[in-house]
Amino acid sequence: MPSFEAITGPKVDDWLVRMVGLLATVIGATLLVAARQGARTLELHVLALGSASAFAAIDIWYALQGRISSIYLADAVLQLGLLALLARPRRAG
Repeated sequence: MPSFEAITGPKVDDWLVRMVGLLATVIGATLLVAARQGARTLELHVLALGSASAFAAIDIWYALQGRISSIYLADAVLQLGLLALLARPRRAG
């Protein structure tokens, strides 16, 4: 927590930070396993689009309101990049 808070600012609810981190880890691990197995299902696409959209929306909304550090806008850029990749049409094959 100290190194995380040094970058993002102090947090009131450490448990919430840990919960979001764990959920992000589970989502990422699920998508990684699916990618390594070559799985391309609607459910995985919805998980990827939905989680990237949610993280980007929260990052942008609260950073622009000054409620969280502007460093979260860097994460929003990464999430929007992921959304752009996910929006590309899939090649048949």
